[in-house]
This record gives sequence, C-alpha cells and structure tokens, in this order.
Amino acid sequence: MAAAVGLLANTVLLLVRWKKAGQPSLSNGYDFLVSFTWGIVLIYWIVLIYMFAEWKYNLRMLGALVMPRAWLLLASVLMFL
Repeated sequence: MAAAVGLLANTVLLLVRWKKAGQPSLSNGYDFLVSFTWGIVLIYWIVLIYMFAEWKYNLRMLGALVMPRAWLLLASVLMFL
C-alpha cells in the first residue's frame, strides 16, 4: 500500500514538473533519478498486479528487493540537492 501511495505522489510530481517545463524534464540528475525510480516502482506494480508473480510463483521477496532500492535512489536525490 505504501508503494502505491509513493508511486502516486511521484507521478503527480513528475506531471507537475512536466507541465511547468512544457516538456519531460530529464536534463539534470535530480529529474533523471526521480523518473528512474518512478519507472522501477511502476514495473514492480505491473509485475505485482497484472502477472500476480508474488502469489503465483511464490516470489514474496520481490518487494523486499525492489522497494529498498527505489527508496535509496530517492534518498540519494534528496541528499544531494
């Protein structure tokens, strides 16, 4: 559930920055890492929801591998602003 809220907040952030700039903003490290993290979490949710990988194939550790990496990317972005 927390990943869904984070994905939604990150999506809103990207859309606001896109609208303000008039184009997808990927020109600096901050924007790139935020977009990259958004993509990682989005792919995780596609696998989780549409393919039911965690339940069908008993991959309960998938979230434990993906979400800390996404969190560390966002934390590094905030540290080096």
